[in-house]
Amino acid sequence: MDIIYAEKYYKQIKEKYPYLSEKQIDRIIKYGLRSFFAHNKFGGDVLLKSNYYTAYIGKLFNKLNFFAIYYNFKMRIKLRIKYKRAKTIFNGKYYFGLKKDQYDQLFGRNKQKSKKLKFDKIDIYKIYEECLLYNPDYVFEFDNEDVGFHQNMENFTIKRYHLVAKTNKDGIIEPVSKGGK
Repeated sequence: MDIIYAEKYYKQIKEKYPYLSEKQIDRIIKYGLRSFFAHNKFGGDVLLKSNYYTAYIGKLFNKLNFFAIYYNFKMRIKLRIKYKRAKTIFNGKYYFGLKKDQYDQLFGRNKQKSKKLKFDKIDIYKIYEECLLYNPDYVFEFDNEDVGFHQNMENFTIKRYHLVAKTNKDGIIEPVSKGGK
């Protein structure tokens, strides 16, 4: 395997784009290489396209269910990187999602909405969009101390929660108004 340095391409780029200075070409090449390195470092897949070739750096799958798991994993990475880069200050809010049968079991027709929810096992998420990756029918928000992006909690009690989104009749999750209905 040969090591090829970026300087090798200056002459070819200068011929193709004569109006660019060497400093501009240098900045473009270094930006591209740094960006490529950063995406790979953080676990991102990279797709390079031109009129002459297409290159994909990542995993390919024949089976759709493996791809779906991989896609969720990569989206989690993307959301967390965006969250860190935005330098978002943690507001104390965490999210959890419930499927319809879990929701009915907790808040069935004859059951009153309790002030505390007790779960044997539940996944909580710091990022709202990460909670949506797992297709819940109902998404709730509650206050919690910072325990990381995602935690699988056992014997967990949630106080002061409220519904922030639910699935409509078309199967699309939509935000809920402040009234909760």
